[in-house]
Amino acid sequence: MIDIVILGTGAMTPLPNRHLSSMILRHNGRQILVDCGEGTQVAIREYGYGIKSIDGIAITHFHGDHFFGLPGLLHSLEQAGRTEPVWVAGPEGLEEMMERILAMTRDLHFQVKLRREDHFESNGLVIETFPLTHRIASQGYKFTLTRPGKFLPEKATDLGIPLELWSRLQAGETVGEFSPEMVMGPQREGITVVYATDTRPSETIVRASEGADLLIMDGTYPDNNKAEHAVKYGHMTFPEAANLAKEARVKEAWLTHFSHSIEDPDESLEAARKIFENIHLSYDGKMKTLGFA
Repeated sequence: MIDIVILGTGAMTPLPNRHLSSMILRHNGRQILVDCGEGTQVAIREYGYGIKSIDGIAITHFHGDHFFGLPGLLHSLEQAGRTEPVWVAGPEGLEEMMERILAMTRDLHFQVKLRREDHFESNGLVIETFPLTHRIASQGYKFTLTRPGKFLPEKATDLGIPLELWSRLQAGETVGEFSPEMVMGPQREGITVVYATDTRPSETIVRASEGADLLIMDGTYPDNNKAEHAVKYGHMTFPEAANLAKEARVKEAWLTHFSHSIEDPDESLEAARKIFENIHLSYDGKMKTLGFA
């Protein structure tokens, strides 16, 4: 299972009733944080999560509303007694930005590993990055929890594999001359969550989120009356996001990163739902648990 909590849905500046856009994914009791704007630590605690089990921080881009909370979070991890390494992923410019941040946080007692790969693993999740279309270098994230095939006891019996080795093979371990592939069926459908903000509509989003269980994406502007602003500042309108969800044939889509000019995003959702029915608004504190089909 993957637990998701939306920590904030705001853009540019935090508001009294709307934290800046960020999200936590939790699997097997460990956490990955996506974006870390000002006040993210407050939101984490407000919605019942902690910081010590955060193993990785995925930054979409280096506009302040997406990473200004990072120095404080690293400092808080130090104060909480963190000793295990923490990774930080991000687009072009990650190394330079983290050099400045680590100069502020100074002597941390845990290692900060920088991830610029487009494919890596953490917390039992496969993490893929893909480019977004914004005013500066920006990237989205695809999180996949894979699901192995079924164990086939009849094959194990036919091969004469001792019963005490079955559980190790099921766990993916090769034992002597026996490998998991010998006794496991084909891989089953896993769980996929995609996060894509800040961005204009992009074919890279469609490719990354094809058939995804959940696509969370930029919904900065409510309707096409704000299309000019969306193009100018590198964001999307609700209908544009809905079209992407429809094209990618995702199972469910959420909008986030609302402009501070939107007092009630719900007033503009209907037009998007006419394009893609299963599109919803994120809200601060929104939670969902995704399980295998």
